Amino acid sequence: MADYINNNILCQAYVHVEPDCITDELVNNLKLHLNEFVKSRAEFFLYPNADIDIELKDGSIKVYATILGTVSMLFAGVSQYPEFREGAILMYEDVKRLSDYIATESIFSTRAKHNQVIRIEARTGVIGSIKKIVNLLDLVRSNNGVVFADTLASRLNQAATDTQKLLGNLKSKEDEILIKTGINQIINELPRNPKAPKRRTNSKEQIELYNSAITYIKEIVK
Repeated sequence: MADYINNNILCQAYVHVEPDCITDELVNNLKLHLNEFVKSRAEFFLYPNADIDIELKDGSIKVYATILGTVSMLFAGVSQYPEFREGAILMYEDVKRLSDYIATESIFSTRAKHNQVIRIEARTGVIGSIKKIVNLLDLVRSNNGVVFADTLASRLNQAATDTQKLLGNLKSKEDEILIKTGINQIINELPRNPKAPKRRTNSKEQIELYNSAITYIKEIVK
């Protein structure tokens, strides 16, 4: 049984299909095939010995393929991931590709046509949450006078809210430390006096909102 206590969902594929003929043999063969397929792809795209959980529910066929693990193991086990920001982007690309592959293989294996496919979801789990936070912080970091400081403050506050939610859902202390450290590194690169749009000036109040937002998210990841 998959270890949901100590691991997070790194990615998940959900497929609901209603093929022409559903038999016990089809369901059993599909489960065997997908177990092997998911295991081999998870080892290639993520790391060896990733926890895998697959459920099949008949009547119609519903496939839930879940890859469990820790972000810290993913960083440590795959040498091409560099610093946190770029690593978050690369990890997201890997888990998104993997969940897409699993969903596609599930449909192919059931021979379900377009009108027999009820629902497909390629979920990116905790990695998708990290990527969203990094994207928000990068929008602030690379602003260079595109928007005013209060708009940047709103993005920082959203990143802070998302970070707080993510940290509350983590099952691994190592992941918490890694993510806090990585986010804090990005925050430390943010300017304290952001550039205003051309021929405009950030007001004192806007700058205060911006710096208060930085202080808020730094408190979350300290």
